[in-house]
Amino acid sequence: HQRIYGIVSGNEDLNDHNNLRKDEILKALLRKNTNIAGSSTLCRYENKACRNACVLMSKVFIEKFIQSYKTPPKKLILDFKKYISEYKL
Repeated sequence: HQRIYGIVSGNEDLNDHNNLRKDEILKALLRKNTNIAGSSTLCRYENKACRNACVLMSKVFIEKFIQSYKTPPKKLILDFKKYISEYKL
């Protein structure tokens, strides 16, 4: 959840978490009394993620978005764009 709260608050870069790890509001949201993970720990976690973990994180994003409304929207349109990157070997 730490990474999600970081992204939602406009701190998309992992290196932002080196400063956020001591943020009292973020620690309160995560119900932690000690410093939370820094960028190196989050990087290891993200590099270990599998497809199932990505699906679960996507569900959390959608659930949090829906919870942000007083009344849940009747319809939610997800507009996915396909990004293609070419790599030369």
